Amino acid sequence: MRTKWIARGLALVAALVGGTLALAPVVYGATPRTGSQHVQLNQTAPVPGAGTFSGTVTQNGPTLILHASDGDHQVTVAPGSPVLRDGKTTTVDKLKKGDKVTATLNAQGVATRLDARSGGTSAGDVLKWLIPLLILLAVAAFVVWWLMSRNRRGSGVHFGRLHRA
Repeated sequence: MRTKWIARGLALVAALVGGTLALAPVVYGATPRTGSQHVQLNQTAPVPGAGTFSGTVTQNGPTLILHASDGDHQVTVAPGSPVLRDGKTTTVDKLKKGDKVTATLNAQGVATRLDARSGGTSAGDVLKWLIPLLILLAVAAFVVWWLMSRNRRGSGVHFGRLHRA
């Protein structure tokens, strides 16, 4: 009988895990990517003229695409341009999605220098999965406690309460 209740509790926990993971993008405002959004990435605007330009790497394949506040921009890097990531010399192809990049541009809008900081894991990224996990663990603990106390009520023993004979 106890095995049956444990199985039911585990099924309930599994259902809650699935629901929590499904709701995580909605709760935290993340927008799931659809096929049409991938098409839009290829329709990027050129980077403005001379000066500096900052953005986050969203694609680093055949072209480097940086996301800024005004949208996605395709960045052309001049051959032989210095590329630094976290203060160390590297190449453009070593930049990763999520890296923060500041590009120094010439008059034609071509990058002559890239300074990047690794995207890393911020506290916000950790909280996106930690909060639902903690909620799930609290619910699971409550379900186990409830199942255990329910089984003991029928036998006259009350879980968590002191009784004198």
